[in-house]
Amino acid sequence: MLAFRWQSAAQLLAVLQRVPLCNGALFGGEPTVSSKPLLLLTDPAHFEVSYRINPWMQPCAWAEDPAGHLAAAERSFQALATALTAAGARLEIMPGVVDLPDMVFSANAAVVLDRRALVARFR
Repeated sequence: MLAFRWQSAAQLLAVLQRVPLCNGALFGGEPTVSSKPLLLLTDPAHFEVSYRINPWMQPCAWAEDPAGHLAAAERSFQALATALTAAGARLEIMPGVVDLPDMVFSANAAVVLDRRALVARFR
């Protein structure tokens, strides 16, 4: 599996610009093609570190300043959304859900290009 590290949102979007997006065709509607990639994000309103499943998750550290950590997560989210939009992406932002604190992280992510999928392998 190849690993890619994007240097900027603009570099990632330059690759994604080549992917035709057929929004309506997936749900039985008329296909629509956009020149701007559509990215799905989840608002971090309910993000928290309340359990540990890897060494980077530190519930005790989160508990020391939950409001400060949540504010930092919201600032990071806004910076990412601003950078992606400035680089030319269209964003679909889903609201966070209470009691699903890690919903902000993608599962089963992939980049589709030229009818091939590069599936993420998070580690």
